[in-house]
Amino acid sequence: MLLPAGSNLAAAEESIELKRAHGCDSSLLSIDNVRERFPELQHFPLPYAGALYAPGDEVGDARIFAHELTCWLEQNRGLEWQGGVTVDELDVRRGVVRGVKSSAGDIAADAVLVCLGVESCKVLRPVGVAAPIYPLRGYSVTLPAGPATPSVSVTDMQRRIVFSKMNGHVRIAGLADFVGDDHARDASRIKSLLETARAIAPDYAEYRAADSAPWAGDRPMTPNSRPLVGATKVAGLYLNCGHGMLGWTLAAATGKQAAAAITRGH
Repeated sequence: MLLPAGSNLAAAEESIELKRAHGCDSSLLSIDNVRERFPELQHFPLPYAGALYAPGDEVGDARIFAHELTCWLEQNRGLEWQGGVTVDELDVRRGVVRGVKSSAGDIAADAVLVCLGVESCKVLRPVGVAAPIYPLRGYSVTLPAGPATPSVSVTDMQRRIVFSKMNGHVRIAGLADFVGDDHARDASRIKSLLETARAIAPDYAEYRAADSAPWAGDRPMTPNSRPLVGATKVAGLYLNCGHGMLGWTLAAATGKQAAAAITRGH
């Protein structure tokens, strides 16, 4: 993570100590250390105070992970997965959840876990459960790697843009738009992201490649950026939503918390 000139390095040191206390190896590098260790970063145009470096950080494809995990759970844990099904509403009677009404019919359940991202509010509001979640749209584009792709993921805090190397490609992500219920993808925002990336890292990716993969998605943000996990006032109804841009990062931990809440019954 590149820190722009003028950054509060004392605060950065405090964050490092907090991470180390929880088992995450991290260190503060001077700009000279950064250039010596990662020469491909020396062409970033703006001056930087230094960088936060976490050697244990890794990159993966969340879609592939989710698919493989689903297959494993089906084969080893008896998971019954129904794809292409729309949840229309929760079946709540006398303050107790009884299941869900879906496009595939009614599904009875003793417990229901809502993890619908920005759509969570639509099923929770009718049963009187408040979920302060608002969509914040982010964008990414995946391109073939260029001649000087960095060996590590790079976050430019000045421009709020991230470069990640993935299987011979580079995924460039960034931007944050308040879009409400507008689901249309704005091509101009992808163009803006690419222009910014090309300006600061022209050799990181093949920007003119025909096989680019643009993407836009709505991050389920809460006012304090913390996910909503646990029981609700409706008996048998639980939440695991509002993870913002850290859905995969927090998935295992919040999944464990949600499972514990369901097991305890509160």
